[in-house]
Amino acid sequence: MDNLGTWEDKDKALVKTGDGLVEAPMTEKWTKARKISLIQTGIAQLDCTPKCHNLSTLLLSDNFHLKHIHDQFFLLMPALRVLDLSFTKITRLPTSIGEVLSLEFLGLSNTNITRLPCQVMKLKKLKYLFLDETEKLDRIPCGTIMHLPNLQILKLSDHNFGVTDERMQASVEELASLVELSALEIEISNIKFLGRFLTKQRLVRSTVSLHIDSCQEITSLTISPSLSPYFCLGYMKRLRVLWIVNCSELKELIVNWTEENEMEIGLFENLQVLSLFSLPRLVITWDINQPACFRSLHRLELQKCDAMVNLTWLLLVPNIETVVVDNCQRIEEIISDNYGGDENTFSKLRTLQLWKLPCLQSICKTPLAFPLLNLIQVNSCPELRRLPLDTNSDKHNSLHSIIGNSDWWNNLEWDSATTKSIFTPFFQLYE
Repeated sequence: MDNLGTWEDKDKALVKTGDGLVEAPMTEKWTKARKISLIQTGIAQLDCTPKCHNLSTLLLSDNFHLKHIHDQFFLLMPALRVLDLSFTKITRLPTSIGEVLSLEFLGLSNTNITRLPCQVMKLKKLKYLFLDETEKLDRIPCGTIMHLPNLQILKLSDHNFGVTDERMQASVEELASLVELSALEIEISNIKFLGRFLTKQRLVRSTVSLHIDSCQEITSLTISPSLSPYFCLGYMKRLRVLWIVNCSELKELIVNWTEENEMEIGLFENLQVLSLFSLPRLVITWDINQPACFRSLHRLELQKCDAMVNLTWLLLVPNIETVVVDNCQRIEEIISDNYGGDENTFSKLRTLQLWKLPCLQSICKTPLAFPLLNLIQVNSCPELRRLPLDTNSDKHNSLHSIIGNSDWWNNLEWDSATTKSIFTPFFQLYE
């Protein structure tokens, strides 16, 4: 979809943008167009039924004033393949969408729609359906998803199906019926839905983004290639993004992969982003002696994880580039003194941000090379008196900034005056 903004024939394209455009261009201009882009305009409504027999692409995204589209608007667009209505204020999708039988891409992300019309079932050629960030959508009619046999890329939330346990379970079966599904991005806030979801191998293996939010009953999650009595995420081989947020009873995230376990590829081989927010009881435990773990993970975000005292498990993440730790009240160390570090520790790290960590005393006991480090940012970490730097750090001159307040900087301890003189030019006051 990256080339949607490139028009091959400008005579058959209609492109308008800007808040100054408050009304749609006259429908006569739509007639011959094959591609129309009306992005980021001031258009509030589309009340016409344009004749667009040749139109293949219609981009209406980022129209934050657009609230209404005439019910017959899509009636005469038989060749339309791409329709993007993302980031608009529409509350309903016109029923005439069912007449666009050639449609392959339908983007409804970040809209205010409350339900999908049953006519969506007629879109047998649909390959891409984006329903993420549609908090008001709580009625996808039963059977809609399973009647879209060619869906390949799907973004949605469990609450889009309704709130009853019966409907939730039926919706999992619908999703699992999509034989062409290759990439699923899903937000789950119902523990029964999550449990059922994790039993469906087709869904587990196609999930590329998983957002677990406000599953208050869940107490344990496992990342392991073996069967587990806990909710197990280990078979999500395509997973790139994992968010776990606002699960107040979650006490442990168990990472387990030993020699007895066998797996086709490394554990969470493709995971790139891990975000753990507002998990006050969570502790991460790990038992791993295999190197092929988390090799793609490059960004870690922790916020309000108050039970953690160290992040030594980051030694399992050889290619981490960004670490953000914010408002974790009990963290004392990033890498425990019992493990220390070596030349490979944080060898790919570019950004280290440490905010509001009142108990943090150490990043790592031994100085580290940090060959790629660009930024260290420290704020409200009064007990952190030493950085893991010496005269052998930053040999590649990658460091740009060390940001903090003046009191913290002035009270830092250094292994030598030479080390302090090397890194003082990089200090900047936190604003």
